[in-house]
Amino acid sequence: MGPLLLTALALFGATVAIGTVASRTAPPVSLSPLSPARRLAVILIAFASGCGVLGVVVGVLAIEFGVVGDPAAAWIVAGLAVGGGAIGQLQMLRNGGDLDPWVVARAVGSLGGLVVLGVVVAGLANILREDAGRTLAAWPFAVLGLVSAGGCVALGITGGRSLRAVAAAGDAGGVAAMARAIPRIVPFELVSYGASFVGIVLIVTSR
Repeated sequence: MGPLLLTALALFGATVAIGTVASRTAPPVSLSPLSPARRLAVILIAFASGCGVLGVVVGVLAIEFGVVGDPAAAWIVAGLAVGGGAIGQLQMLRNGGDLDPWVVARAVGSLGGLVVLGVVVAGLANILREDAGRTLAAWPFAVLGLVSAGGCVALGITGGRSLRAVAAAGDAGGVAAMARAIPRIVPFELVSYGASFVGIVLIVTSR
C-alpha cells in the first residue's frame, strides 16, 4: 500500500491547500479582470494542483509496475481525496460571500478534478492490479506522502497570507508584492513536488 499512501496524502494536501488559498481571497475592488491578487491565486491553485497530479502519477505507476499491494488499501486514496476536498470546501463555505467568486469557481473546479482522479486511481488499483511478485516497503512512501502533503498545505497557508498583502497593495503595488511573495512560496512547492519525484524513482527502479 506504500505508493498509494503517497498518492492519498498528496491528494489530501493538494485539496486542502486549494481550499485554503481560495478561503483567503476577498471580493475584488479592482476593475481589472486579472488583478495581481487573482493572478497570484491562480498560480497558487496551479502549484497545489500539480502536487496532487504528481501524487496520482505515483499511484498509476504503482499499478503499472504491479506494486500496489493490498487492493483494499486503494480506497484510502479515494477516502483522503474526498476528505481533503471536503475540508477545502468547508474552508470556502465558512467565509461565504466574503470571497472572490472568480477565484472560488476555479478552486472548486480544481478540487473536483483532483477528487475524481483519486477515485479513478482507487478503482484502477482494484480492477487492474497485477502482482509483480515483489513488495515495496510502506514506510518510505508514508514519509514522502507526509512531506508532500505538509509542503502543499504550507504552500496554501503561506500563499493565502501573501494574497491578503497583494490585495491590500492594490493594482499599483500588487505586482511588486506578488513578485516578493512567490519566492517565499516556491520552496514549499519544490519540497512537495520533490517528495513525489522520489516516490516515482523508487517505483521505477524497483524492477
